[in-house]
Amino acid sequence: MTAPPTGTARRRALLLALLGAALLWVSSRLHWVSYTVLDGLRPPYGATIVGADWAAGLAPLALAIGAALLVALVARGRAQPALALAIGLLAALALIEPLRTVVGGIDADRVTRLAELPARAEASEIVGNPVAALVAVAGAALGLAAALLLARAPRPAARSSNPYETPAVRKENARTGLAAGPISAGEASGIPLSDRLLWDALDAGEDPTTDDPEPRRP
Repeated sequence: MTAPPTGTARRRALLLALLGAALLWVSSRLHWVSYTVLDGLRPPYGATIVGADWAAGLAPLALAIGAALLVALVARGRAQPALALAIGLLAALALIEPLRTVVGGIDADRVTRLAELPARAEASEIVGNPVAALVAVAGAALGLAAALLLARAPRPAARSSNPYETPAVRKENARTGLAAGPISAGEASGIPLSDRLLWDALDAGEDPTTDDPEPRRP
Protein backbone atom coordinates (compact mmCIF):
# COMPACT_ATOMS: atom_id res chain seq x y z
CA MET A 1 0.00 0.00 0.00
CA THR A 2 1.45 3.35 -1.02
CA ALA A 3 1.46 6.37 1.27
CA PRO A 4 -0.96 9.19 0.43
CA PRO A 5 0.52 12.15 -1.44
CA THR A 6 1.78 15.12 0.54
CA GLY A 7 -1.17 17.33 -0.33
CA THR A 8 -3.71 14.60 0.45
CA ALA A 9 -2.29 13.91 3.92
CA ARG A 10 -2.18 17.61 4.77
CA ARG A 11 -5.72 18.17 3.52
CA ARG A 12 -7.01 15.30 5.62
CA ALA A 13 -5.26 16.65 8.70
CA LEU A 14 -6.57 20.17 8.16
CA LEU A 15 -10.09 18.87 7.51
CA LEU A 16 -10.03 16.89 10.76
CA ALA A 17 -8.81 19.94 12.66
CA LEU A 18 -11.54 22.07 11.08
CA LEU A 19 -14.23 19.57 12.06
CA GLY A 20 -12.80 19.38 15.57
CA ALA A 21 -12.82 23.16 15.96
CA ALA A 22 -16.40 23.28 14.65
CA LEU A 23 -17.54 20.68 17.19
CA LEU A 24 -15.86 22.57 20.02
CA TRP A 25 -17.62 25.75 18.94
CA VAL A 26 -21.00 24.02 18.68
CA SER A 27 -20.51 22.46 22.10
CA SER A 28 -19.82 25.88 23.61
CA ARG A 29 -23.30 27.00 22.48
CA LEU A 30 -25.16 23.93 23.78
CA HIS A 31 -26.83 23.64 27.19
CA TRP A 32 -24.58 21.61 29.46
CA VAL A 33 -26.58 21.83 32.68
CA SER A 34 -30.25 22.42 33.45
CA TYR A 35 -31.61 23.08 36.94
CA THR A 36 -34.55 24.46 38.85
CA VAL A 37 -34.24 27.61 40.98
CA LEU A 38 -36.04 27.81 44.33
CA ASP A 39 -35.92 31.22 46.02
CA GLY A 40 -39.14 31.27 48.09
CA LEU A 41 -40.36 34.47 46.42
CA ARG A 42 -41.80 33.10 43.21
CA PRO A 43 -42.70 29.74 41.74
CA PRO A 44 -39.79 27.47 40.83
CA TYR A 45 -38.39 28.15 37.40
CA GLY A 46 -35.89 26.41 35.16
CA ALA A 47 -32.52 27.70 33.99
CA THR A 48 -29.57 26.38 32.04
CA ILE A 49 -25.81 26.80 31.80
CA VAL A 50 -24.26 26.76 28.33
CA GLY A 51 -20.89 25.32 27.43
CA ALA A 52 -19.28 28.74 27.09
CA ASP A 53 -19.93 29.25 30.83
CA TRP A 54 -19.38 25.71 32.08
CA ALA A 55 -16.20 25.17 30.04
CA ALA A 56 -15.12 28.71 29.29
CA GLY A 57 -12.12 27.68 27.20
CA LEU A 58 -14.07 25.88 24.48
CA ALA A 59 -14.86 28.85 22.24
CA PRO A 60 -11.42 30.55 22.52
CA LEU A 61 -9.64 27.25 21.89
CA ALA A 62 -11.85 26.55 18.87
CA LEU A 63 -10.96 29.97 17.46
CA ALA A 64 -7.27 29.37 18.19
CA ILE A 65 -7.36 26.09 16.28
CA GLY A 66 -9.06 27.90 13.43
CA ALA A 67 -6.30 30.51 13.41
CA ALA A 68 -3.68 27.75 13.35
CA LEU A 69 -5.46 26.26 10.34
CA LEU A 70 -5.21 29.54 8.45
CA VAL A 71 -1.48 29.61 9.10
CA ALA A 72 -1.15 25.95 8.10
CA LEU A 73 -2.69 26.69 4.70
CA VAL A 74 0.34 28.79 3.74
CA ALA A 75 3.02 27.29 6.01
CA ARG A 76 5.77 25.20 4.45
CA GLY A 77 8.84 23.32 5.51
CA ARG A 78 9.74 23.39 9.18
CA ALA A 79 6.62 25.34 10.18
CA GLN A 80 4.41 22.26 9.72
CA PRO A 81 5.63 20.31 12.80
CA ALA A 82 5.33 23.44 14.94
CA LEU A 83 1.74 23.94 13.80
CA ALA A 84 0.97 20.28 14.45
CA LEU A 85 2.30 20.68 17.99
CA ALA A 86 0.24 23.86 18.51
CA ILE A 87 -2.97 22.20 17.31
CA GLY A 88 -2.28 19.19 19.52
CA LEU A 89 -1.75 21.34 22.62
CA LEU A 90 -4.91 23.36 21.95
CA ALA A 91 -6.95 20.19 21.47
CA ALA A 92 -5.53 18.68 24.67
CA LEU A 93 -6.50 21.78 26.63
CA ALA A 94 -10.00 21.65 25.15
CA LEU A 95 -10.35 18.03 26.25
CA ILE A 96 -9.75 18.62 29.98
CA GLU A 97 -13.08 20.08 31.14
CA PRO A 98 -15.40 17.98 28.94
CA LEU A 99 -13.63 14.79 30.00
CA ARG A 100 -13.81 15.83 33.65
CA THR A 101 -17.54 16.42 33.28
CA VAL A 102 -18.14 13.09 31.55
CA VAL A 103 -16.16 11.13 34.15
CA GLY A 104 -16.95 13.07 37.33
CA GLY A 105 -20.45 14.32 36.62
CA ILE A 106 -21.96 17.69 37.52
CA ASP A 107 -20.76 19.52 40.64
CA ALA A 108 -23.77 21.09 42.39
CA ASP A 109 -21.64 23.72 44.13
CA ARG A 110 -20.23 24.81 40.82
CA VAL A 111 -23.72 25.08 39.38
CA THR A 112 -24.71 27.40 42.23
CA ARG A 113 -21.59 29.49 41.73
CA LEU A 114 -21.98 29.82 37.95
CA ALA A 115 -25.71 30.55 38.26
CA GLU A 116 -24.89 33.49 40.58
CA LEU A 117 -27.90 32.77 42.75
CA PRO A 118 -28.67 34.95 45.78
CA ALA A 119 -28.09 33.53 49.26
CA ARG A 120 -31.78 32.72 49.76
CA ALA A 121 -32.01 30.72 46.51
CA GLU A 122 -30.84 27.24 45.73
CA ALA A 123 -30.50 25.10 42.63
CA SER A 124 -32.33 21.79 42.63
CA GLU A 125 -33.09 19.04 40.10
CA ILE A 126 -29.67 19.51 38.52
CA VAL A 127 -29.33 17.52 35.31
CA GLY A 128 -26.30 17.37 33.04
CA ASN A 129 -26.49 17.09 29.26
CA PRO A 130 -24.07 14.30 28.30
CA VAL A 131 -24.48 14.98 24.59
CA ALA A 132 -22.94 18.46 24.90
CA ALA A 133 -19.91 17.13 26.77
CA LEU A 134 -19.47 14.24 24.33
CA VAL A 135 -19.57 16.65 21.38
CA ALA A 136 -16.70 18.57 22.96
CA VAL A 137 -14.78 15.35 23.64
CA ALA A 138 -15.23 14.32 20.01
CA GLY A 139 -14.04 17.73 18.80
CA ALA A 140 -10.93 17.59 20.96
CA ALA A 141 -10.22 14.02 19.83
CA LEU A 142 -10.44 15.08 16.19
CA GLY A 143 -8.02 17.91 16.92
CA LEU A 144 -5.53 15.48 18.47
CA ALA A 145 -5.86 13.10 15.52
CA ALA A 146 -5.35 15.99 13.11
CA ALA A 147 -2.20 17.08 14.94
CA LEU A 148 -0.77 13.56 14.76
CA LEU A 149 -1.61 13.22 11.07
CA LEU A 150 -0.17 16.64 10.26
CA ALA A 151 3.05 15.87 12.14
CA ARG A 152 3.52 12.64 10.17
CA ALA A 153 2.55 14.09 6.80
CA PRO A 154 5.39 14.86 4.36
CA ARG A 155 6.42 18.48 4.50
CA PRO A 156 5.62 20.52 1.39
CA ALA A 157 8.75 21.90 -0.24
CA ALA A 158 9.39 25.60 0.07
CA ARG A 159 8.79 27.56 -3.09
CA SER A 160 12.16 28.06 -4.77
CA SER A 161 11.10 30.17 -7.71
CA ASN A 162 9.47 33.53 -7.98
CA PRO A 163 5.71 32.97 -8.44
CA TYR A 164 5.52 36.12 -10.55
CA GLU A 165 8.04 34.90 -13.14
CA THR A 166 6.54 34.35 -16.56
CA PRO A 167 7.20 31.11 -18.45
CA ALA A 168 9.45 33.02 -20.86
CA VAL A 169 11.61 34.29 -18.00
CA ARG A 170 11.91 30.81 -16.52
CA LYS A 171 12.96 29.38 -19.89
CA GLU A 172 15.62 32.06 -20.27
CA ASN A 173 16.90 31.37 -16.75
CA ALA A 174 17.08 27.67 -17.61
CA ARG A 175 19.17 28.37 -20.72
CA THR A 176 21.45 30.62 -18.66
CA GLY A 177 21.84 27.95 -16.01
CA LEU A 178 22.87 25.40 -18.64
CA ALA A 179 25.43 27.72 -20.24
CA ALA A 180 28.16 26.47 -17.88
CA GLY A 181 27.81 22.87 -19.11
CA PRO A 182 25.58 19.81 -18.95
CA ILE A 183 24.13 18.45 -15.74
CA SER A 184 24.54 14.71 -15.27
CA ALA A 185 21.80 12.57 -13.82
CA GLY A 186 23.82 12.00 -10.67
CA GLU A 187 24.42 15.70 -10.17
CA ALA A 188 20.77 16.49 -10.75
CA SER A 189 19.61 13.92 -8.24
CA GLY A 190 21.98 15.29 -5.62
CA ILE A 191 20.83 18.90 -5.95
CA PRO A 192 17.18 19.31 -4.84
CA LEU A 193 16.95 22.89 -6.05
CA SER A 194 17.87 21.83 -9.62
CA ASP A 195 14.49 20.18 -10.18
CA ARG A 196 12.97 23.47 -11.23
CA LEU A 197 15.91 24.16 -13.54
CA LEU A 198 15.67 20.73 -15.15
CA TRP A 199 11.96 21.03 -15.86
CA ASP A 200 12.32 24.58 -17.17
CA ALA A 201 15.17 23.44 -19.42
CA LEU A 202 13.09 20.62 -20.85
CA ASP A 203 10.18 23.01 -21.30
CA ALA A 204 12.51 25.37 -23.17
CA GLY A 205 13.57 22.58 -25.53
CA GLU A 206 17.02 22.09 -23.98
CA ASP A 207 18.57 18.77 -22.95
CA PRO A 208 20.36 19.35 -19.63
CA THR A 209 22.18 15.99 -19.77
CA THR A 210 24.09 16.52 -23.04
CA ASP A 211 26.57 18.96 -24.48
CA ASP A 212 24.37 19.56 -27.52
CA PRO A 213 23.40 23.24 -27.41
CA GLU A 214 20.77 22.81 -30.09
CA PRO A 215 17.19 22.66 -28.86
CA ARG A 216 15.23 19.53 -29.55
CA ARG A 217 12.91 19.66 -32.52
CA PRO A 218 9.38 18.36 -32.16
